Amino acid sequence: MGGAAENFAFYISNIALKSGSSFALERSGVTAIVGGNNVGKSTLLREIIGSLTTERSDRSTNVLQSAVVDWQGSDADFLAWASTVAPYMVLSLSSKGFSANGQLLPAETLLMYRSHFNQQEVLGPLFQLLVHFATARDRFHYVQPTPRRGSWNEPPSHPLHRVEQDPELLRGFQAAAKDIFNAELTLDRLGGNLFFRVGKPELPAPPIDDVDIEYIGQLLALPGLEGQGDGMQSALSLLLPVVTSTFPLVLVDEPEAFLHPPQARKLGATLAKLAHSRSVQLIVATHDRHFLTGLLDADEASVSVIRLSRDGDSSVAKHLDSAKLRQAWGKASIRHSNLLDGLFHKLVVIAENERDCQFFAAALEELNKHETLPLRPHDVLFVPSAGKGNIPGLAEVLIASGVPVVASPDLDILNSEPNVERLYRAFGGDWSGISDIYKAATAEFKVSRTPRTNRQVEAIVSGILSIEPGARYSGQTKSDVSAALGVESEWKRLKDYGMAAFKSEHAKAQQLMGELAAHGIVPVHVGELERFAPQVQVGKGDAWLEAALAAHAHRGAPAQDHLRRILAAGGFTVSNGPSSP
Repeated sequence: MGGAAENFAFYISNIALKSGSSFALERSGVTAIVGGNNVGKSTLLREIIGSLTTERSDRSTNVLQSAVVDWQGSDADFLAWASTVAPYMVLSLSSKGFSANGQLLPAETLLMYRSHFNQQEVLGPLFQLLVHFATARDRFHYVQPTPRRGSWNEPPSHPLHRVEQDPELLRGFQAAAKDIFNAELTLDRLGGNLFFRVGKPELPAPPIDDVDIEYIGQLLALPGLEGQGDGMQSALSLLLPVVTSTFPLVLVDEPEAFLHPPQARKLGATLAKLAHSRSVQLIVATHDRHFLTGLLDADEASVSVIRLSRDGDSSVAKHLDSAKLRQAWGKASIRHSNLLDGLFHKLVVIAENERDCQFFAAALEELNKHETLPLRPHDVLFVPSAGKGNIPGLAEVLIASGVPVVASPDLDILNSEPNVERLYRAFGGDWSGISDIYKAATAEFKVSRTPRTNRQVEAIVSGILSIEPGARYSGQTKSDVSAALGVESEWKRLKDYGMAAFKSEHAKAQQLMGELAAHGIVPVHVGELERFAPQVQVGKGDAWLEAALAAHAHRGAPAQDHLRRILAAGGFTVSNGPSSP
């Protein structure tokens, strides 16, 4: 008919949920559906499949409202494409069609379903050519031994038949297994069944008409893939039909099932590369950060995220498109953080460093022992930002994904209006609405430092040097001089005394804290982490954290109040609110 296979395309262009959420999907690449347990990830995949296979009048859905399918290319283009994935067979005048999975699909039948799809929304026999759906439960059978074809000319009806006849596909699949599991695979072609063995005979494979008995012994000594662990079977059963076929639409539920984190990451990268290189639209439901990281490791692939959450009985969604996700992933502060774990939590708290996170996590666990909280401590993820300046970028990614986020920097975030303004805007705030409140609250700290005269400097330095006039000027002496000459800033009072440092405009300061908290920003009211345990006479660092926890500072009222403020700012009200600072 003169068609061109490369002009044909089939993909889902838009998904709408019953809750009202709607989002566009890219033609190829990966869409990862994420979220906590029981939010509807697997259900959404099943209902997408149902929307392609079940009459509209017979559908019953809980999450999906509609899935819009786009076709590109003419009927001739479609048939040209079909011939590349299913050979056209003419067995007789009345028995001819595309051979797929042991069936003959007449061209007229396929064209009828294609032309009527917009009215009926049922793919019928087109489904087995266009769509592959892999669940964690049913994909194991792909690596089980399967009978060989009766004739080499017989069309493949199983992925193992495809790798048997196509050396390039076989090498691609073996390379994926090597990359993920560091395991060699050998296709056993000698018996009545085809299957993979794990390992490689020491002898090279002999010619098919001169099989060496020693080679046979080495091959038989290798264990079958179907007897390996669930993780290996699951992952390779998922990959085999994807590697060997050309489905334009692939849906996978729990691709990371049974895998260790490094293997899940490798699998994610492999699938994303396949989706990109073959222009496949891959939709996966996952609850694994390592798999998601693997998807992003494939720099060339388009990767977007749909995060589901529960709102009563409904599943609601936020969509983080590929451009925004790639832009964020390019920042080292995000790429090397545990931020992606936040997509699977009910609340994320961003603090300045790891010690803050550990102390706050301990305080939350303690609070949970004495009060009934609206969420469990393990539902909260604490993310270190490695400095105040990284908090806005981290927060923006999670907020765009619909994750409740709270920032908890030290109180001296207020030292710089541009810094606190940037943070406020990252959380969706309009700085012009509270700029005057900020200026009024912090005016008392913006006094000029009084410079010292030369005579004063001379007296200070002389006093220190006279203690040991013959000693070498280095080490502690140099530090003492530098500290003595420093002119202390008024802002330092914020870290030393916390909210008590506000004297002339304490009411304005309280109003400012309320406005910040309303947008998810809860500075440390006592000033900085170390002020939660002023009795601990240990410098900053891991030693302080260990000493503070040993002194039960995380159980004290200041720490407990701070966690109550954090939960409230995240939308989780605690029965006993924080006491006045």
